[in-house]
Amino acid sequence: MSKRLHHSDFEPHLKNSFKVHSQELGSVNVILAEAVSRNRQGMESYSLIFKGPKEPVLKQMTYKITNNKMGDFRLFLVPINSNTQGGMLYQSVVNRKLEEE
Repeated sequence: MSKRLHHSDFEPHLKNSFKVHSQELGSVNVILAEAVSRNRQGMESYSLIFKGPKEPVLKQMTYKITNNKMGDFRLFLVPINSNTQGGMLYQSVVNRKLEEE
């Protein structure tokens, strides 16, 4: 769970199901709807959009997330919109300095 995830880790899992674990609400299933890279020189920057059910609405906070192929990891999710197809959209934005390999 401590592995640093990158945009390239999420891209193959577009349209796949993820489980968001909330102490308050239990588990909420979401779908990875979008993974957009916005890398700049020296920075890794990407945005993830997840689509979940209209209810319950997850609060803005860091959650443990599980995917059957990626395993467990943590992301800060922000509710951004209730979309027109009856679901809720959540965004996670990652901005960090690139590590030298």
